[in-house]
Amino acid sequence: MSPSPLVASLRRRIRAARRRLTGAAVAHGALVTLGVVGAIAGLAVTAEAAVWLGVELRTALFWLIVLALAVFVGAFVLIPLLRGWGVLPGLDERSVIRRTGRDYPGADDRLATLFDLADGHDSG
Repeated sequence: MSPSPLVASLRRRIRAARRRLTGAAVAHGALVTLGVVGAIAGLAVTAEAAVWLGVELRTALFWLIVLALAVFVGAFVLIPLLRGWGVLPGLDERSVIRRTGRDYPGADDRLATLFDLADGHDSG
């Protein structure tokens, strides 16, 4: 049985909302990463200018910046991307419906019930 046009339209809108949520999470993560790594780099440059560090300490500061960049990109950019693509759990159709309920109280229950009935599940 083919899905009704209403259900198909709502599923498209939920997929679009999922893409927007993913984009917002990635942009937020990129800004946080840029800010933290920029602050660490600024402190490293200040320390180098103030104290005239040796090669070993400059190398350690460089690797600290690289490590911070890798950790923050992984935690704040890569994980939201993988959730948005569906590789990691956390941003499926149901979670997008629940997030819709935050802004529009009651809409999440109605959407969940509609999708349950459209999929042939019991809504109770």
